[in-house]
Amino acid sequence: MISVLEDIEGAVTFKCNNYIGFSFIGHWYESIIESIRVETYGSVIEESLQTVKKLYGDNPLPGGGVKKIDDSWYQINIKLIDGNFIKVACKSIEVIEN
Repeated sequence: MISVLEDIEGAVTFKCNNYIGFSFIGHWYESIIESIRVETYGSVIEESLQTVKKLYGDNPLPGGGVKKIDDSWYQINIKLIDGNFIKVACKSIEVIEN
């Protein structure tokens, strides 16, 4: 896990660069963020890479000319107060204090 915003107050933007997948299943009511964690391993990373290999072979051409199947990936897990998660798998994450 990577610690990101221990001391930042106010609005923050997370920019997920070169994303390869995301998950937001079962949204029903609340969209208030409880917590955000960034990890170097996660289910969305694994599922995304497996799907890319299934569709394009074990050694697909670089996605968008920049993504490679054996790159390091990050998964941002945004937990909402209703317990639901938004998960994004991407190459890098920029944190922009607004």
